[in-house]
Amino acid sequence: MKLMKIEVNPLQEFSNSLNDLFIATVKWSVLLIVIVIMYHVVKKAIKDKWF
Repeated sequence: MKLMKIEVNPLQEFSNSLNDLFIATVKWSVLLIVIVIMYHVVKKAIKDKWF
């Protein structure tokens, strides 16, 4: 039982850190996409004089 726990633990920690990295990457990607879309919308609004 103890041996199994020792073998599983590093793998579990690695999996968890990979998961955190993936979540962080997705969050930043979404944020970046939102910023780019907002930038283009504002640029177009200024160009077309929506204000």
